[in-house]
Amino acid sequence: MTDSHAPRRRNAREDDSTPLLSVTDLRTVIRTAEGPLHAVDGVSFSVRPGETVCIVGESGSGKSITCRSVTRLLPSAAEIVGGELTLGERSLRALPPEELESIRGDRIAHVFQNPQRSLDPVYPVGEQITETIRIHTATPSEEARRRALTLLRRVGIPRAHERIDDYPHEFSGGMQQRVAVAIALAGEPEILVADEPTTAVDATVQARLIELFRSLTDEGTALLLVTHDLRIVSALADRVLVMYAGTVVERGPVERVFDRPLHPYTQALFRSYDATADRESAPPRRTIPADGCRFRPACPHAVERCAGGDQPTFQGHGTDHEVSCVHFEPDADATAVLADARRSSPGRAMEPRRDGEGTQDEGSEGPEGPGAMGEPE
Repeated sequence: MTDSHAPRRRNAREDDSTPLLSVTDLRTVIRTAEGPLHAVDGVSFSVRPGETVCIVGESGSGKSITCRSVTRLLPSAAEIVGGELTLGERSLRALPPEELESIRGDRIAHVFQNPQRSLDPVYPVGEQITETIRIHTATPSEEARRRALTLLRRVGIPRAHERIDDYPHEFSGGMQQRVAVAIALAGEPEILVADEPTTAVDATVQARLIELFRSLTDEGTALLLVTHDLRIVSALADRVLVMYAGTVVERGPVERVFDRPLHPYTQALFRSYDATADRESAPPRRTIPADGCRFRPACPHAVERCAGGDQPTFQGHGTDHEVSCVHFEPDADATAVLADARRSSPGRAMEPRRDGEGTQDEGSEGPEGPGAMGEPE
């Protein structure tokens, strides 16, 4: 890999081993007409202050449900059935609803995948930000409004002083996403959980949101980020979790996972970002096995020992780089899998997009246009 994939560590200090958020053996089930779906099945990770942890994987792999489980913001059909969630010294699973409500938006804030559902259509966006500020801080109304205006400018809303009294439907999808980020930041959270926060914005605004997230982690805010875009992972992540069928199959520092993706699923996922690569369809959800390695029906390296029992235990491969694969167990031979690892580094997927490439977002006309951040007061 090139120097552009060097570690992005900023405020996540190597010597700071105290996690802000710890998730241990998390299990979340969704009730369906066909029976229970194990949407999150034994997931464990931690996030330290100032650290960015990215969760990647195909749609349906359990990324969003994992994030929603952290603060128990789950659909009615979903239930956490096992594991532990700890914020500092406090168990989030043991908290009564009223105490958990005081933590949401204050210590932990969410940016959801669909801003149209998270914004209230009957209130101006400025009022929604101001209300969040006043709920979580003892701030007078006028000062809260000034802070709301500052937040709108910080996330790159053009003419923020005019648009603060507009309603959500008067904004484009990308600008709605930026407003949702502003609301999430209004309570000055210790950890920001962001689910695909850059998908509805163009390349220029995406770059500015990346800089915003970097500045937040520089200030000590932890970031748990879900994304499909490996460029975002490369730009922001300290550590990466790769999920498939509700399980984590690989985890480690971003530079190690990108340099040498070890799990056959990670390799396939990374190759899928190359338009010239051969693509094999993932198995339908109903054919994913309930035991052993979940990826084995589609794995080119599957062997008999991949079947049966629990998901393979994590095996270390270098500093902090772990993979859930039988080929890396002490008595196994990983030669063939490692050969594929060398061919599966993201490569071209990390090339920056050209100007104007991607979804066009209202109000982003380049560095000098009305979408530019740092709009004068």
